[in-house]
Amino acid sequence: MWIERSRAEVRCAVFLMAGVLAAAGCSGQGRDREEATAGTPIPDHVIEGFVLVETVSGERRWVLAAERAISYEDANEIYTFDVTIDFYDEEGEHYSRLTAARGTYDSITSDMEAIGEVVVTSDRGAVLETERLRWSNSEARITSNGPVRITKDDAVLTGRGFESDPSLEHISIKEDFRAVTRVSPDGE
Repeated sequence: MWIERSRAEVRCAVFLMAGVLAAAGCSGQGRDREEATAGTPIPDHVIEGFVLVETVSGERRWVLAAERAISYEDANEIYTFDVTIDFYDEEGEHYSRLTAARGTYDSITSDMEAIGEVVVTSDRGAVLETERLRWSNSEARITSNGPVRITKDDAVLTGRGFESDPSLEHISIKEDFRAVTRVSPDGE
């Protein structure tokens, strides 16, 4: 299911999709009994094949795709699983892809968090690896407080905590920075 809207329309569309699924039989009937026995909350909406597109002035900025997404009535967050986010520049040209085991999407701010086996690969060949990463939609920045490994050109950069644009062109590593240059076998 594809949605391409402005940020305000995205929030409305997400909840409209969830409402359609609830009307089709995904409502929480029997929820009280299940919650009491399982001890965990039951989602109000489960969406398979979730896709969300952020646009600015008609240009695509990012596309969030997840195999499954769940939401709860009283929360602004949508929980996503098997996540892929493609990032685009101001002209709508693709420049990087993020993959993660799971994540969250804030339906008010459009901020996201990727968790578990997070990998960002730029179209220019840089690869960032970490376990947890945050996307600030208003700042168009990715950040993490945890360990990070970045492979870029012939260098491997490691450290703890970083900030960058999603193209991995302007990287700042906060602590324990190390850089190792790889040398090819023929000495070049």
